[in-house]
Amino acid sequence: MKKNILGCAVAVALCQASAASAGGLWLNTLGDFSGGRAGAGAAAGLDDAATILHNPASATRIKGQQLYVSGGALIPDVEFKTRYSNERLGYKNGGDAGVVAPLGNGAYVWDLGSEKWSGGIYFTGLAGAGLEYDKDWVGRHQATDVELLVAAVAPTIAYQLTDKLSVGASAQYWYANLDLKLKVPREDPDA
Repeated sequence: MKKNILGCAVAVALCQASAASAGGLWLNTLGDFSGGRAGAGAAAGLDDAATILHNPASATRIKGQQLYVSGGALIPDVEFKTRYSNERLGYKNGGDAGVVAPLGNGAYVWDLGSEKWSGGIYFTGLAGAGLEYDKDWVGRHQATDVELLVAAVAPTIAYQLTDKLSVGASAQYWYANLDLKLKVPREDPDA
């Protein structure tokens, strides 16, 4: 009887719902080739080297060697509109805060001189941002300078089991760096 009561108590405790709250950056897309298609078909394999980020087994579909390189520039126009403020914070919108940033990714796949084995490596800048507001803008206590970089390197190996089935593995190494600068509020705004 005691075991049944204890079991019911544990089951009820595990089924309790609780709220979880968090804050932070939300990056919902990757900066690779599939972003232009909203990720559709990214893992299906498009017979190019870039597919190995989403589907390592697709490397077996490439015979010989293949290099994929993509690049670009992000040229943002970021302006903040001030609706409500006060004398202490001021009314400046910070100007154009956008910072020009390079974009790029690349992949290299080779068949390792084998009918069944293939290997590759993928490098990409997955996400990033750059903002540089004027030092006296109304939101200076939230951010004045922001630099974000998220990049990944993914070495890949794949083996073709049959003409319709391949398996692959990839060890993805992700690097992320966020540098955020802000002005600390002071009691004397002129100090």
